Amino acid sequence: MLLPILTTPRVLLLLALLGSLLWAPILSAQIDNGTSVEGCVGCHAEGQAVPVGNVHRFEDAHYIDTDPAGPSTPSGYRQLRVIVNSVDLTGASAIVLFQVNDENDTPVTNLFASDGRVTIARLVDGAVFGDPNEWQTLVSGERFTSGGGLFEPLGGGAYRYTTAFDPTSVPVAAGDTLRTALQISASDLPAGNGWCDFDADLASANACPGTPSKTRDIIPTATCNGCHGVTPDVKLAFHGGGRTEVEYCVACHNPGIGETDMTPLVHKIHYGADLTQGFRRWSHVNFTRDSDNCTSCHMGGGADEDNWATVPNRVACGSCHDDVNFDTGEGHGSGGAQSDNRFCANCHPAAGPWTPSQLPVSTVHQGVARATEAGRYRGGSNGYDIADVVYDSATDRLAIDYSVTRDGAKIDLMSDPAFTNGGSLRLQVGWTAEEFANEGSGSTPAPAQPIAVDALDFAGVVSDLGGGDYRAEIDTPGGAFDTIVVALEGRPGGRPPGDP
Repeated sequence: MLLPILTTPRVLLLLALLGSLLWAPILSAQIDNGTSVEGCVGCHAEGQAVPVGNVHRFEDAHYIDTDPAGPSTPSGYRQLRVIVNSVDLTGASAIVLFQVNDENDTPVTNLFASDGRVTIARLVDGAVFGDPNEWQTLVSGERFTSGGGLFEPLGGGAYRYTTAFDPTSVPVAAGDTLRTALQISASDLPAGNGWCDFDADLASANACPGTPSKTRDIIPTATCNGCHGVTPDVKLAFHGGGRTEVEYCVACHNPGIGETDMTPLVHKIHYGADLTQGFRRWSHVNFTRDSDNCTSCHMGGGADEDNWATVPNRVACGSCHDDVNFDTGEGHGSGGAQSDNRFCANCHPAAGPWTPSQLPVSTVHQGVARATEAGRYRGGSNGYDIADVVYDSATDRLAIDYSVTRDGAKIDLMSDPAFTNGGSLRLQVGWTAEEFANEGSGSTPAPAQPIAVDALDFAGVVSDLGGGDYRAEIDTPGGAFDTIVVALEGRPGGRPPGDP
């Protein structure tokens, strides 16, 4: 016979934004509590050979150094704070005066020449109207031990480095906007980066911080570390961990070195799994935020943080839109071939309403269209709903009644483009509520997964009840559980208006 689950007293109904969950007891059954862990305490209890339970105790097997200044290193320092004080370009070398302190602002006096390197870059304007300005590397990571260079400790944490690089050989011109960036790092030290931007004075030393006439300050390091964190295992720490600041990275990662230019590199890594042509070993990466919202990263107060909208260009846009060939016009719609950036803003202004001929960057890439569309499924009776769950004890089968409501009306899931044009909707059944081991689900290759059923399988387990209501009949392992959770989740397909 059919037992209506909703008549039992232990039912708990949970509604969520993208789905609804129904907790319902099915049958009484003997529960196997699994393997006891009591035997573990013989070695891992407090005071035993390998205690576990207090990650802040050094002797704990799971000890974590959670000092807010960072983990200690063999040198005893938790942080190195590198401050560039001046850059002298009056001769045939760049003379850099800098200070290094630890996390307590105590001078670090025991650095060696092998601990440091310097990079110098020039900020140049674009070749044609519409081009972004770009960093151009003049000297890339010159080690303090380079032949012709001179590293000198001056006492009190102050140091001087005279480069082997000759700025007159480039040459550097008076008024050029330069960045001098330092890296201090070694196997026994925490990494420290410092930099100074200035308009070059060739008659006297340039004081830092300078007042450059040009800037390219897109995304500050603090914004990146909002996701990447500040601990050594997750923060920005590349090339052996010595480069930890975006401002240092871009002094080398600029258009002069092609695909490892910071603009395509960062975009392609974060957009990895959505690229049509893939990108090295990052093709599996799924960005954890809405990838059409550029302000997920382009924020944090940089002087040029709005460049993503105000300076559209082939390199930046093509980093994600890698199915577009700007040289031939393939994939570029009515925009056709574009050999340079001079006309990009004509069709892609920074803001404004979307039209078939005008695709404003911030309108399309700030998540506005999708957020508006999502709002149609939210509030009042809108959303995903499980109306009823019935269990047939004779067949161990669940009958689940459900619907999706948008703009106050139930959707015809069999004809609505949101679910016939790439949309997805599925039901999941898991058990038991205490552990969710899902024993007997038969899931492969990963065990212990819930039963998952396509809620749009109208030629199979799903039947149309009329009026936007549907029923799925799902076989279960029966007596292997006593309490289940039924979830309805999905994603409307297609592109909402204003999101071309």
